[in-house]
Amino acid sequence: MDRKTAVGRSRDLGLEACQCRPAVTRTYQSLCAMGYDRDEALDAAVPVYRAYHPEAGEARAADILRGWFDEAR
Repeated sequence: MDRKTAVGRSRDLGLEACQCRPAVTRTYQSLCAMGYDRDEALDAAVPVYRAYHPEAGEARAADILRGWFDEAR
């Protein structure tokens, strides 16, 4: 899934105002700062996202988060 599609899906889910984003972003950025590669940091951020959104499957959550983190680069 490309970034535009993932970001669009996150908007469809109302995630722009979601309370999970700070926790998910903190998890991802902290691990990257400690030297973990992006894929490892993403793998750790997915369960944080899913704690807030248990209805999201793992693959869907990973796609949404890739969109968030690619958007931030």
